[in-house]
Amino acid sequence: MFGFSALLLPVLGFAQWSWRAPASIVATMLFAVSMILALLLSTSMVMLINILVAVSMNHRGANALIAPPVIVFSGNLLPLSLFPDWMHTALLLQPFAGVVDIPLRIYFEALSGGAALAGLGIQAFWIVTLTGLGRWWLARVLRSLEMQGG
Repeated sequence: MFGFSALLLPVLGFAQWSWRAPASIVATMLFAVSMILALLLSTSMVMLINILVAVSMNHRGANALIAPPVIVFSGNLLPLSLFPDWMHTALLLQPFAGVVDIPLRIYFEALSGGAALAGLGIQAFWIVTLTGLGRWWLARVLRSLEMQGG
């Protein structure tokens, strides 16, 4: 996708549709930080799913339940800014926004300056919260874990 949009579209005369770098170095640096935070946030979410799988001993149920909300509320399916205006604040504050929507808004400078820093703060808040929840839950699960086999 990147190769097509960055290299082929300009050659075909569709430069206005091609992939472009962020307009400023500040946006590029904030985007890099946001992507690192998105990686940490998604890792904490996956760890919570892994703990749920260990508790339920069924990976299919956990994955079937978590996939649709992640796809919709991360901005992966539809950018969160296209949802109704009355939903924007709640959608931006929920944890899935930090995986896709916030980094891309920073990249395209829809979030800049203080708003971009607030977006990074939201990502950091959810990393700390979900990591703390995961550590607490994992310790609780490991206390009651029974190993079977030989």
